[in-house]
Amino acid sequence: MFCVLISQISAFLLLNIGQGFSQNNIRSVVFYIVVFLLQAGISLGIIKCCLQIIDKDSFEPSQIYKQFDFLLSYLFSIAIIAVFGALVFFPTIMLIYNKNILNLSLGSLQNTIDSIEKIATSLSVIDTLFLSVSSLMFLYISLRFFFVPYFIVDRASPANNVEALSLSYQLTKGKTLQLVPMFLILIVLGYLPNIVTFFFLPLTILLPCLYFRNLNKL
Repeated sequence: MFCVLISQISAFLLLNIGQGFSQNNIRSVVFYIVVFLLQAGISLGIIKCCLQIIDKDSFEPSQIYKQFDFLLSYLFSIAIIAVFGALVFFPTIMLIYNKNILNLSLGSLQNTIDSIEKIATSLSVIDTLFLSVSSLMFLYISLRFFFVPYFIVDRASPANNVEALSLSYQLTKGKTLQLVPMFLILIVLGYLPNIVTFFFLPLTILLPCLYFRNLNKL
């Protein structure tokens, strides 16, 4: 619970500070990039903290902020997974784009946004089928690479991002269906009101860590 409180307090302070930059677009973008990087580093620290608790190892609260050495590996891994996602959705995006190229290429930015909203609410059966298949494929990829950050921080020295991807892929081989209940629980908890979600935060953080440790034992 202590780890969760640190994460939430840090996020609250950073986001409230960021409200002061709302009048300047460039400052706002730079600030939120910095916030993302800080939150990513803190998240890695919390994962490390939870794994140590599960292993019944002692830890110091300051260790939460000592995982930034892993940040580049983590970000590079995210970029690789994002590339996989782009490749998975590319055929679907091109199919929908080619059918609506005139609506999307003409007019202002606001008209383009309105056109995208109309397209999203009036997809054909084929478009919906392609989108569903792409979504399922990306879900499969996400589950196979879900434990990348856990492998990165679970080592004495920063793990190679490619190695972490490979280890996560190997760990989840033949076990993807076992991850679906966890994934559904996390989605449901994510849609709960903010106050309720706060009380379930320890579960959302510890549950993946428990899965990670148990899958390693199988």
